[in-house]
Amino acid sequence: MKTNLMKNSFHAPASGFFMRKGAFTLVELLVVIVVISMLAGLLMPALGGAREAAKKAKAQTMVGSLHSAIKMYYNEYGTWPNASYTAEHTLTVAENACLLQMLQGSNVNLAGSTTANGNPRRIPFLTIKQTDIGKVDGNYKKIATGGTDNLVNPWGNGFIVRIDYDGDNQVTPISVALADTLAIYTFGGKSGSISTNCTWK
Repeated sequence: MKTNLMKNSFHAPASGFFMRKGAFTLVELLVVIVVISMLAGLLMPALGGAREAAKKAKAQTMVGSLHSAIKMYYNEYGTWPNASYTAEHTLTVAENACLLQMLQGSNVNLAGSTTANGNPRRIPFLTIKQTDIGKVDGNYKKIATGGTDNLVNPWGNGFIVRIDYDGDNQVTPISVALADTLAIYTFGGKSGSISTNCTWK
């Protein structure tokens, strides 16, 4: 009789913790969604900053490649592209387009002519990806339609090249005189500020 009492005294509860089959309640699901949303909100600014830093790094690399290509041109020919200029000069958007052709191995000068001051040996000094070519206006700013094909930075703006044609070893790219023979810079970022200013003597 004692044994029977012990057998019958333990009964599993009909509901509660032991009956749960592992499903989430609506409240638990909402808590998880809120936590994930908060984490995503914290990560988004960091990811945006990382993307902006990557764009700036690419712009700096592009400036370095362009400046190296112009330097190699100078070392090869002993003169700057279009040596007919006699004073310090900032290349126009149209001249930039011709400069890119010249540096990629075409025998054109900055005026688009093949008569003089081009690349007669057709030496490729620079390789450009098609994805790095875009339309810019006369102020080197990104433009949706029209404009001129130019090398553009990750924000879609062009590169500005200023050359010391008069040989006084000074260029003034941004209202500040530099004791250099070449200045290359570009604009980018949310504020449109100068992203890079790379110069060499």
